[in-house]
Amino acid sequence: MTARIDWERDGVERRATVATAWTHSLVLVDVSDPRNLLTAAWIRLEHVARR
Repeated sequence: MTARIDWERDGVERRATVATAWTHSLVLVDVSDPRNLLTAAWIRLEHVARR
């Protein structure tokens, strides 16, 4: 899947990632990256696309 991630300093990035959980409006995706202390983030459903 591809997620739209809006980094605080680096702007918007489209990233291939893996979803690990869903709600009706959010998707939990892997965002392992040196710029981020967390390894996952909840992304709004409209900012995620399946491959």
